[in-house]
Amino acid sequence: MEEKEFEIPVPWGHISAKSWGNDKNQLVFMIHGTSDNAGSFDRLITYLPNNFYYIAFDLPGHGKSSHFPSNIPLHEINYMLAVNMVVNYVKREKIVLIGHSWGGQMAMLYSQFYPERVLRLVLIEAVYFSPISVDYFKQCTTEYIDNAIKLLEKSQTSKPPVYTYEKAKNAIIHGRMYGKLKPEAAEPLLKRCLKTVGEDQYQISNDIRLKTKHCLFVDMEFCVSVIKEHPVTCPILIIVGKDSTPILEYFKEFLSELKKANHKCTTMEVDGNHDVHNNKPELVGPAIHSFLTTSSL
Repeated sequence: MEEKEFEIPVPWGHISAKSWGNDKNQLVFMIHGTSDNAGSFDRLITYLPNNFYYIAFDLPGHGKSSHFPSNIPLHEINYMLAVNMVVNYVKREKIVLIGHSWGGQMAMLYSQFYPERVLRLVLIEAVYFSPISVDYFKQCTTEYIDNAIKLLEKSQTSKPPVYTYEKAKNAIIHGRMYGKLKPEAAEPLLKRCLKTVGEDQYQISNDIRLKTKHCLFVDMEFCVSVIKEHPVTCPILIIVGKDSTPILEYFKEFLSELKKANHKCTTMEVDGNHDVHNNKPELVGPAIHSFLTTSSL
């Protein structure tokens, strides 16, 4: 499919995006995980049906997109606002959402907030924003405040580190929370996040404030109550890697409540780690292809 690059204007600058396919077809939005960028879907696109129009975009502070204003800490609501701005920009009444990790968490929440707009939902290594226990609430929040202040100060006084291309690539491959990337999976990310500052000298464009984000929800009981009160009603496919964290078990109670209201929610496991969609797109793509093209859902 033909690939095109474009920018979406926002009050703090722009959001960089790329598209594949015919823009007359049904739109599929693809939302990447934290510290990744739109390139994380490049290898997956090859396995998806051609009769859709795909848009992947760099979240603020990632890839080629502008950072949020420098004087604010980062909060998940900031990013939900940005996602909604992107959706509004394309002026489509109905969309399909595919999200990986943190992007999948946002896609799930968006589908709760705007169920009338979402036709289908694909979550890769994601279920919902991770809750924190009431016991841990004070510690978690004060740590966030303290870390956010430090990162705000550091962003004003420090320059990003400089890497050779090979060292930058190595940082992307190994700097993952769960497992590592294959070298060929790191390449599409590097294309969007490296800034040339000299001969074989690069900086990674990710916002330093991404090192800490605020937890949106408190305790699993609240999450379960919210999904019960505001269910996601569209067909859902949740894909997780067998070598990753056991998120299906962690969200067992939440998924049980979700499936009570939505009998079109399917979960599946494939061989791979947290970045299975990028490391092994041949395992993930066919399942998404089938999900998108099965009319009986």
